Amino acid sequence: IGTAFHRMMRMLDLDTLKATHDLGREIKAQREKLHGDGIVSDAELSAVPPGMLTRFFASPLGVRILESKEVHREWAFTYRRETEAGVQLLQGVIDCCFIERGAWVLVDYKTDRVDDEQTLVNRYAEQLAWYARALTEITGKPVKERYLYALRVGKAIAVPEIDAK
Repeated sequence: IGTAFHRMMRMLDLDTLKATHDLGREIKAQREKLHGDGIVSDAELSAVPPGMLTRFFASPLGVRILESKEVHREWAFTYRRETEAGVQLLQGVIDCCFIERGAWVLVDYKTDRVDDEQTLVNRYAEQLAWYARALTEITGKPVKERYLYALRVGKAIAVPEIDAK
């Protein structure tokens, strides 16, 4: 599910989603076109039902993404920093980030099966801290919010700011 969801999220035309009056119908149409054009496979199409995508973009976080004038999806980065032990390189891919009132909002999609949100936050807070640090230093703009989006339950979970270790 994770790989297929990431691929769909990267390929959807956000400008068209912003302009539509029927989000569900537009997402279905875009999925069918991606499949018909051979961009997504049968397996990817079945792994990510249209309702999962519609639920995301209809959520408060999804609405904020669609309202942003600057959105990046699957944004690969390399971040270099000096440490006492020498140079450290961090490479990663930011699932989604967008500008809102001059600052970044960072979003990471997760497919983990967990019983409670805090377990998910504990598992990924440091990853998001590193991503936020890299994003801020690379772009010069601060990260004001961090979210994990739990795909299986369709919920955005705020992640508190911590220092990257």
